Amino acid sequence: MKRLITLTLLAFALGSCGGQSCPNSVEVLAIDALCNESDDTALYTPLQKGDIVTKEEEESIVHILHNQNNEKFICIERGKASIIRGV
Repeated sequence: MKRLITLTLLAFALGSCGGQSCPNSVEVLAIDALCNESDDTALYTPLQKGDIVTKEEEESIVHILHNQNNEKFICIERGKASIIRGV
């Protein structure tokens, strides 16, 4: 069931590029960076414009942090989640 949801989200993301050029392919990146008590974004996975975050388990908790340059980073507290990124 979770594969179906992930594939549905992927198809939706690729089908609606919002007036921008659609990516030729996508890569799915597992979010492996565990959240810790510090806000050291160097330990987390950087997000890029157009990334789609998907939870692969219903109870997953992810956190998105912003640094002083408004760059975004993501970490996972529990569960499993991925980033779908156009390449």
